[in-house]
Amino acid sequence: MSEWFESWFETDTWLRIHEAYWRDRAADEVAERLESVMALPTGSRILDVPCGIGRLSAALADRGHRVHGVDLSEMVLAAARSHAGDRTVTFERGDMREVEGSSEFDGAICWWGSFGYFGDEGDEAFVRAVRRALKPGAPFLIEGFVMESLLPGFQASGVGRFDDVMFVEERHLDLETSTIESTWTVLENGAVSGRTDVRVRLYPWLTLRALLNRAGFEHTTLLDAGTLEPFVASSRMGRTLTLAR
Repeated sequence: MSEWFESWFETDTWLRIHEAYWRDRAADEVAERLESVMALPTGSRILDVPCGIGRLSAALADRGHRVHGVDLSEMVLAAARSHAGDRTVTFERGDMREVEGSSEFDGAICWWGSFGYFGDEGDEAFVRAVRRALKPGAPFLIEGFVMESLLPGFQASGVGRFDDVMFVEERHLDLETSTIESTWTVLENGAVSGRTDVRVRLYPWLTLRALLNRAGFEHTTLLDAGTLEPFVASSRMGRTLTLAR
């Protein structure tokens, strides 16, 4: 039986959502903030996994970095290659848990809530693969949510719109397993065009830090993605950046 992410990210609907997401955000500004947080010198070799349609990979290349993007979806990789053009970016189809390389990257990023797809064992396999691919002391940045940043404002349902695509999300937070189980109903032109069930692990901060430590990372910090300041109990509900070396 296939996992939800093996089919959802191969749909035209997802491709259009991804394109709309980056039209609403300046990829070069995201790349600049990322570069600052990770303290990346110009010319760094960066691993972007999963890279999606490559907008962030291309923006990092425009800032003088050499980027290698990995993604499971051939559909989004085709878009990524088109966006990258002749920039210093390479792309590869592959499983996040089987990233190849040995001490060759100066930094790695996992962007747009792309962590927590595989369960504890699979997520740790991904982190260990990234650790092997990084040079000693190199940073790894994970963007998304932790339990502490999402729980204060958690809602059981929500609606999102990206251009002409609308999706209704019904969510269940299982505190026993720290997972969010969601059903996404996609509507286009006023009619339902698809439905998918999504399951993502939502790590409490200490559990995520312990996972990273087991994989060989140290100096792990949780930042508020909006302010880039350390995330504390009084921080507003929102997305976070987990930075480990």
